Parts: sequence; C-alpha cells; structure tokens
Amino acid sequence: MDLSAATTVQLRYAFLDMNDEFNVGSDILEASDDGGLTWTKVADLTGTNGTYMLMTHDLDPLGLSYVSNFMLRWRWYDNYSANTDGFGIDVVELADSFPPPPPPTPEPNLIKHQAPDLWNLGIDGSGVLLLNIDSGTDRSHPDLANRIWTNPLDPVDGIDNDGNGFVDDYWGWNFAANNNNPSGGGHGTNTAGIMCGDGSSGVRATGMAPGVSLAACQLGNESDHWASFQWGISVGVDCSSSSYSYKWPFSPRPDYFTHRAVSEAVLAAGQIHANSIGNQGGLSGYPIPFNISTPGNVPGPWVHPQQVQGGVAAVLGCAGVSIQNDGYYSPSGRGPSAWEDITIYDPAYPHVNDPAMWDYPAGGWSLPLPGLLKPDIAGYTDGCYTTSDGGGYTTFSGTSCATPHIGGANALLISANPAILPRQISQALQENAEDRGPAGKDTEWGSGVAKVYDAGLRVICLVTASDLEPQAGGTTSVTVTGPADEDFGLFYGWTLGSTSIGVYGTLEIAGAKLLTVGNLGPSGAAVVTGTIPNNPALYDQPLHLQAVCDDTAGATGLYLHSLVETLIIRP
Repeated sequence: MDLSAATTVQLRYAFLDMNDEFNVGSDILEASDDGGLTWTKVADLTGTNGTYMLMTHDLDPLGLSYVSNFMLRWRWYDNYSANTDGFGIDVVELADSFPPPPPPTPEPNLIKHQAPDLWNLGIDGSGVLLLNIDSGTDRSHPDLANRIWTNPLDPVDGIDNDGNGFVDDYWGWNFAANNNNPSGGGHGTNTAGIMCGDGSSGVRATGMAPGVSLAACQLGNESDHWASFQWGISVGVDCSSSSYSYKWPFSPRPDYFTHRAVSEAVLAAGQIHANSIGNQGGLSGYPIPFNISTPGNVPGPWVHPQQVQGGVAAVLGCAGVSIQNDGYYSPSGRGPSAWEDITIYDPAYPHVNDPAMWDYPAGGWSLPLPGLLKPDIAGYTDGCYTTSDGGGYTTFSGTSCATPHIGGANALLISANPAILPRQISQALQENAEDRGPAGKDTEWGSGVAKVYDAGLRVICLVTASDLEPQAGGTTSVTVTGPADEDFGLFYGWTLGSTSIGVYGTLEIAGAKLLTVGNLGPSGAAVVTGTIPNNPALYDQPLHLQAVCDDTAGATGLYLHSLVETLIIRP
C-alpha cells in the first residue's frame, strides 16, 4: 500500500482465531518498509476463541518509514491436527487514528460479584496499587497496558534508586530469572485479567478493578513467594493476590510456618492478601486439616465470630463458585486448617515448627479440635473469560480464577475508603457475602460469595479505634472517615442487635445511643476522643460503635452505615 503521504498511521481489522493453537514467533502480524526484505513484528495472532473481534494497532512506535510500497502480512504455522486451523482477517482499514471502541459489557462473573455497581459510584480501584504474584504478566495486552504501574522512585537507569535491593524494578520483579522483566505470562496474564482487565480493546471487560494500578512478580520456587511479598512491602503496594500455592504432598513439604511469618509481616505493613487454596478438595492424598494449600491456610486479618480466637495474618483464602451453575466448585480446597505441632501429622516434618503459631489446633487427623475455620470467601470460577498472552482472551478455572476476583475486590474496598484497614476489608467482605451452605461461615464456602457493592457501602464510612482494648478510666479515640464535608452521627451500645433510627435506617447495635455528631470536613476524617468509665462491671466487656454518614447528596444518595467497631474494655 502507498503510505508515502502519511505521517501517523493506525491499522484496524476484524480478526478471527478459528482454533487457538498459538505458536510463539510464528503466528504474527508483521510490517515491512523495504519491499519485504525485512519484517517487523506488529502483534501476535491469538486468543479470540472462535469469535471476531476488532483489532487496532498503532504503527508509529515501530519506527518504520511510511513508503509507497509499505507491506503488511499475517502469517501462521499450520498445526494440521486441528479440525479448523487458521485465522480470518476482514475489513482491513488504515487511518490517522480510529476512535476508541465502545466499552464492552462486563463479564457475568463481575456482575454477579456486583463490581459494576461500585464502578457506577466512581469506585473502580483508582489510586490503589495491587501486586500480582504469579507466573508473570503480558503487560502489552491492550486490556492490561494502561493498568501497569510504573515505579516513580526507580527509573530504568541501571541504578537502584529506591534502595530496595532491586535495580530498575520499574513495574515488578522476575524472581525466577532475577531480573526486572516479570513478563512470563500465561497463568499470570489470566489472573491479571480477572483483577483489572479494563476492556480497552473493546472486546471484553474482564477485571474486577479496572482502574487499579498493577505491579507483577514472577515466581520460580516457594521462597520466591516470600520474596515477592517483601518486594511488595518495599515499594508500598496496597494489597496483593496470588494463585500459586503449596500443597501437603509436596516433597519436601511446604514450609507452613515461614508462609505464616511472612504473611504476618505483610499485615504489619498494612496490606491484605488474597490467595488460592488449591483444587484438591475431596482427594485422599490431601487430607484435612492440610487439604487447603498454603498460604491460603494462613489466618486472615479479622477473626470471624464463629472462630476460636487466635492470631492474625494477612491472608484471605479463596474458594470457588461455578459460573456455569452458580453452585459450589467442588475441587476447592476444604477446611478446617491446623496451626499446631505438625509432627503430630508428620514426625519427619523438615522445617521450623514454631510453637508461637500453635494457636489453631485441630488435634490430629480425627479433628477433635476446631482448628482454623477456612476458607474465608468464595469467588467465581469454572470458565470465566479473562486475558491471555498476545492480546486475546481465554476461559479460566480453578481457585486460581476465584482468587483474583477477591484480589480485585480488596482493591475496590481500598478505593472506596483509603483509610480502611486489612481487618475491615476482611470483615466487610465476610459479613456482606451471600451465605451458601450451612448458615454462617463453613469449611467449604467460607463466609459465602463475595458481594462487593454490599461490602463497599459498609466501608465508604468507617469507624476506626486507635486501641481495640482501651483501659477503663483511660482516654481513647476513634476516627470517623468518609466523603469530605459530610455530616455524621456516632452511636454506641453494649450488645449487638438492632436499633431503628428512623429515616437514617437501622443500626446493628441493640439499644444504641448517640455519642456525638459532627462533620468530616475537607479531609474526610474526624477524631472523637472520650474517657472510658472506670466501672468494674465493664471490665472485659465489649463496647460497640457505629457511624452513620449523610451521603444523600453524594454518589450513593444514601445514609451510609459503617461496620460495627468493637472494643474490649480492659481493667
């Protein structure tokens, strides 16, 4: 074609992948500006799953000359074995630029998780940094390219400018190869698409948090998982998600206590983490209480009321719900999990067996004790569409697919209220999940299927105590956060239950009384300080607090009720 008069060129065409048997380096679109003597790659040809989609490519970054005999070619390797092997290329167009495609309809799994309802409030993950710990990510996918984070403190100049021990870690780190290019893709591109695929291609909207910024770490072995967390802490990610996990039959066995110690450090850094729990539910080689793989079996940041009290860490373990029939995804790992002397189960356990973490005992294979109630929450799986390497799409399954839904959900709740703590994210998701299976939290569904709009409405306004165990007779404070300049009321009571407050709704505290009213001001935060009565009758008793923010003129048009914040008064 004659492009000699052009200064800027975009190419657009309708593309059909009849049977996606992608061959790296062979199934490609190429361009030439020298009569076909040399060719420059424009894009891979892959991933439409038998349906046409509109492909747009900017040719300017290729650095080619727009000449009178400019050439394009689509070429691929014939695998022969497929019944229908090849591609369709139709309606090829060239222009200075093409308008962006209309936004695609969100995938059904996103709708079932209520993500688009939060987007409609302007809550899409913007301002949040989410770390994908997996096999690497294809950062060039059009639905991911605009989501990839750039490290502002470490430009590519051969110097470790941010001093974290990683040179030029400008969007992540490849621990498998020890370099700054975590672009291995495959499984990690699939998980990234569920987290944040933003639909820029105009084909599919696959991501829970399409406004989030995404960093990536690429794994090789178990210790790379821990190193990825440490890297995330060093650059200040807000939350993380991983669909890699380590299972009881592995040889050697997983290092459970190191996984937990690292997760406790992640929580101490103010981060929450979503992790897969494996696809071995019901298999005899994966006995309960070690059926759930680690770190999905690590405690979460909030102790559910049905759970025997113990320690906390950063992890939400994610079960699956089938997008096919909305039923339980039976391969999901099953609880409870155990945190106790592992030599009860394996006398030759080769790793550190830390007594400080023996706080959720199951008591042996017969489970005479409750252990740790896991999983925590369920996400959709079993055939959800997501991004694939080369710019296409594929279906995705397993708890590997369920988990990035929860990773994206965590990012949405942080976006809803940046002051939120990991324990409040966990509490909001679990208290507002759609309960399935036995009433309450159980060892298959966890607390149920995540409903992020319902959870989000409970965290836009929050009450956060400076001390969850204040001393009787002492002074303590709580901070109410929410939309700037909104009025709020702060209520208290001694028993959970319900109290109607008229047009403002119903509180979750029995006999609730108004403590104070105020305004959140330009910062969207107000500190309330008071003295705890020095009354022996209150020793070791709960004090419940709940705020109501007036957002009737705001994005929701509602009176927003915070989560209940519970303090235990100590002598």
